[in-house]
Amino acid sequence: DIEDIPEKGIELNASDIHLEPMETSLRIRIALSGYLKVLTHFPKTISARMVNAIKAACGMDISSRRVPDDGRFTIKYNNVKYSLRVSTYPCIYGENCVIRI
Repeated sequence: DIEDIPEKGIELNASDIHLEPMETSLRIRIALSGYLKVLTHFPKTISARMVNAIKAACGMDISSRRVPDDGRFTIKYNNVKYSLRVSTYPCIYGENCVIRI
């Protein structure tokens, strides 16, 4: 679920969450104390769906994949509202997405 990724980042006190499409998978990394740590990998087949869900939550144009874009959305976790900033940009295997907590 799309909400699980930001929630996991909040739990781990991460500053950023990076969704990085690769040749065979979608790599999820989190920034902790200035270092990127691999959180998990997902099958490549859900990469576009996951990025599109984040873009839709931000009100971004999901049909635009070849230009960088920025947006924001909020989630509520443990009765605290978090404002998340999102940046997407094209890469060789799809769209990279960075969520800033």
